[in-house]
Amino acid sequence: MFEPEQLEDDVKKSNGSYSSVWRDLFRIVDSMRVHNSDSRDKRFFQLTFNQLRMIHRVYTYQTENNNHGISLKALAVRLGITPAAASEMVDTLVKKSVLTRSVDAVDRRAISIVVSDELQKRFQLTEE
Repeated sequence: MFEPEQLEDDVKKSNGSYSSVWRDLFRIVDSMRVHNSDSRDKRFFQLTFNQLRMIHRVYTYQTENNNHGISLKALAVRLGITPAAASEMVDTLVKKSVLTRSVDAVDRRAISIVVSDELQKRFQLTEE
């Protein structure tokens, strides 16, 4: 049976352990930040949330489809934006060397968008 007094006592007893868990968590995050703080990671601080969302969608599509790139139209649909807005954002990310536009291997008229080789290697290292 649920007893509010017992729950309150349990919370009071465990407050010390929660604070140690939080301290450990912050220590781990700080350690990861120091370990991974090279110039390549600094580029992520210069990206907007929507740009990071786009990179995530492109990378997810790529990994699900044997490294085939996504079309601009499909990317716009997945992000819920217009193709023109997607094209402008892709252009910005291509200039920042994060994404790459190339001719689709299957249909030479289509454009395929992929994560740059350098960034893809970085993601794979992080996943390992």
